[in-house]
Amino acid sequence: MVDITGMEEPHPLELLAAARAALLKEVVPALEGAPKFQALMVANAISIAQRALSGDAVPELPNVAELCTEIRAGLHDDNAATAALLRHHTEARCRISSKPAR
Repeated sequence: MVDITGMEEPHPLELLAAARAALLKEVVPALEGAPKFQALMVANAISIAQRALSGDAVPELPNVAELCTEIRAGLHDDNAATAALLRHHTEARCRISSKPAR
């Protein structure tokens, strides 16, 4: 996660919000077809960046390749701590990448 606490005004989240609003209000309505789809993808990417900058950091997983090998070998079967770590990691990533319910 990027530390944005010491940055000057306007705050980066405000810049992202203004850019997204302008894109959706002024640009997207004037587009059709593939360019409109691409502009909407950019607006979605901006939303993801906003959530990533404003939310809790995604917890780091220990050596992912090693953890995967251990899980495949069954070394973490019935391991509540590993399950909790993976659940917390997945939920944090979903909060960032998923569009919030309206």
